[in-house]
Amino acid sequence: MSALVVVVLAAGAAWLAVPTGRAHSRRFGSLLPAQRPAGQRLAAAAQLPTLAAVVLGIAAMVLVGGPAGVLLGVVTVPVAVAVLRYLATFGSRARAVALSQQAPLACDLLAAVLSSGADPVSALSAVSEGVGEPLRSSLAEVEARLRLGSDGRTAWAPLLADPALEPIAAAMVRSAETGAPLADALRRAGGDLRQARRAALLSRARVVGVMSVLPLGLCFLPAFVLLGVVPVVVSLVGRVLELSS
Repeated sequence: MSALVVVVLAAGAAWLAVPTGRAHSRRFGSLLPAQRPAGQRLAAAAQLPTLAAVVLGIAAMVLVGGPAGVLLGVVTVPVAVAVLRYLATFGSRARAVALSQQAPLACDLLAAVLSSGADPVSALSAVSEGVGEPLRSSLAEVEARLRLGSDGRTAWAPLLADPALEPIAAAMVRSAETGAPLADALRRAGGDLRQARRAALLSRARVVGVMSVLPLGLCFLPAFVLLGVVPVVVSLVGRVLELSS
């Protein structure tokens, strides 16, 4: 019986920690007008690693049993939280990097399709089919919300909260609310995104240059101590001993 409980708890922890099984439900759930705001959804998603870690801790307690099980469960929870949050952060960073690479091209493609006479929804449909993940899913969700009748700001709200996609979303919302020309705004947004990415890459290159010097400095540090500091200290100690004697 305890083995069955452990299996069920472990399966529940895996289901909470790995969102692949719920990706489709979130995708379709985000199309509903009554869906919670994006900030609340992100806050709720941030609690999933903690909940999964608690489930794993309970599973460890049930599996081992006794005081040792309690101790193992108490230790498992913070370790699992740290590991799961690190994995989630790593995945978020990878997604952000991918979006920063795709966003400028998406601006150019959207501007080109709009310049050909297509409406924004048709342009989103065409571009979302031509780009890869993760941008494809983000654009497809916006397209689906627009087709369901959402206004521009509501449809683009999740992308407005994403730094990599905020220029695209802001241009789309501004055009929907004020009628401003969209193709030129998207071209400017693409140029701004390329400049921002170039600046970020240069900043990272400078950091790499500084960090690469640190190991070399650590290699020279023992030699500096032995050749420059130790002789002076030994000489001073010798003189002090001579004077004291």
